[in-house]
Amino acid sequence: MNTLSFLLSDKAAGQRMSGRKPAFVVHVETDSDMSVADRFVELDADDIVHADTIAMRWIMRGNTSAAMRRCLHDGTLTDTIGPIMDQTFVIRPLNADAGWDQSFDTHN
Repeated sequence: MNTLSFLLSDKAAGQRMSGRKPAFVVHVETDSDMSVADRFVELDADDIVHADTIAMRWIMRGNTSAAMRRCLHDGTLTDTIGPIMDQTFVIRPLNADAGWDQSFDTHN
């Protein structure tokens, strides 16, 4: 776990390129409590589709947010690609309420 400021730093850029050399990274915010500084995880992705898949899966598991970034040749990162994903990106079926009596649901 790291702070976002560390993940965007020159030191992190150097570490990123010393062995991993990812094409993209996904930064996942694992805690919504802003007083927790080390609440970010960095995950490597091979391409933008892979990054999007990683981001959505981590969001679907209940994490706070996820952002995709391109990793440049020196390990530095671009601004986020696309929107920063959060729980509003998780699609929930209309009849997913636990108390819903599906015997009266004429659309199933």
